[in-house]
Amino acid sequence: MENRYNFKKCRVKKTANHPHLLANKFSILTKNVGAFIFIVQEGKFVYVNPAFEVITGYSAQELYQKHLWEIIEEDNRELVKQRVISREKGENVPVNYEFKLLNKKGEVRWIDYSSTVITYIGKPAILGSGIDITTSKNMEEMLHLEQEKLAYLEIHDTLTHLYNWNYFRKQLENTDKINENNSAIIVCDLDGLKLANDTLGYSAGDTLLRDVAKILRSSCPPRAIIARTNGSEFATLIRDIRQEKLRTIIENIYKQVSFYNKKNNTLSLSLSIGFAYKQNPNQSLTEVMQEANQLMYREKLLHKQSSRSGLVDIMMKALEVRDYITEGHTDRLQEIVEKIAKAINMPENRMNDLSLLALFHDIGKVGIADSILFKPDKLSDAEMEEMKKHSNIGYHIAKSTSELAHIADWILKHHEKWDGSGYPLGLKGEEIPIECRILTIADAYDAMSNDRPYRKAMTQEEIIEEFKNCSGKQFDPELLKVFFDKYLLI
Repeated sequence: MENRYNFKKCRVKKTANHPHLLANKFSILTKNVGAFIFIVQEGKFVYVNPAFEVITGYSAQELYQKHLWEIIEEDNRELVKQRVISREKGENVPVNYEFKLLNKKGEVRWIDYSSTVITYIGKPAILGSGIDITTSKNMEEMLHLEQEKLAYLEIHDTLTHLYNWNYFRKQLENTDKINENNSAIIVCDLDGLKLANDTLGYSAGDTLLRDVAKILRSSCPPRAIIARTNGSEFATLIRDIRQEKLRTIIENIYKQVSFYNKKNNTLSLSLSIGFAYKQNPNQSLTEVMQEANQLMYREKLLHKQSSRSGLVDIMMKALEVRDYITEGHTDRLQEIVEKIAKAINMPENRMNDLSLLALFHDIGKVGIADSILFKPDKLSDAEMEEMKKHSNIGYHIAKSTSELAHIADWILKHHEKWDGSGYPLGLKGEEIPIECRILTIADAYDAMSNDRPYRKAMTQEEIIEEFKNCSGKQFDPELLKVFFDKYLLI
């Protein structure tokens, strides 16, 4: 080992009249060497060189009050103590080894240590020497951890910490080699992941994926091999399982999904599940997995629309929980738009759709950060651009479900203005759907007539004056006249 000072067994004769001269000479010899050197008698330090003072942080005088094992790290303390005692007795114990000591600051230092028996000032003693190898040990530990990390990442999915597809595929092959019957495969697909990513952001989608992983772990036996095999897909291999137990596992997964949705106000889980059981020794597990996938895709088609509708419902619920949709807001909007629609003889089916628009026009705000939605002050330009995204987000949400797809275009355009200064398309005049023009008036009236975080409600006179100022700019002038006549009664 580099820089290690190995002292062969030696005997230092006592000078009867001047024993301190011998100690001084020893000190001079070892003072400037690079390695640490110490001498212990009966376990206590009787000599240390400056290098050992540097390593330990203790002065020589402080060390002379201590036993060697007092500065040894707890895990190594008893081992070092027994070896020192045995060595002084002349017993055959290892003379070269590594241990950890604690310096004065409580920091761990790794030591590469050698010892030999000597006679010092007429008494048996242990001469210890060595070097501080903490840096190299730390590098070894870092390398080991990095290797462990790489080995982990090679077979695991980083998001869910389940196994990945490569590992799962190898397990299928290994299980096929032993030709084990009574194995089962469960495959699951997280419905609506793309919609969640597009509307709520990738952090919401990641949360859903992690929560699916938790449900699968808690529902399946510990020996199950669970993997995330694709973006939204999961697979589980369970060896040696009875069919009745397999059905119980499937039921538990569904129950946990249901429980998750009942307690969760902001996210909704929907899983399409397929499973298959190997009973034929000639059937490979790849074929079993194909069978499970076919059943899963069949189920996905059956409840594709209902899962998306459920996601829309949970998004509206999320807005309510976040207190963005204030109490009575949508009811008041529906009342106003209905009166305007009746006044212009809008067909009943269009009125029903207009009522839906009043209810869902701001659903896209579920994808906007609370810090922007609830900011009491005026939004910055950057924040306003972020807020404007809710029209597009709402459009994509509505397009994903049959119940709202027919009003998706209105949701996209509900912030357009009569003079073309609105967003996101800059439409003007009658290019804007009449339903959006009606909603614009109703929404503005409700906003002005109710308190906001940054202002009190406006008076009726102030509201009328504001409408008149914005007629032909923000609002359709003809519809505004109808609103004045049929709702404000002026």
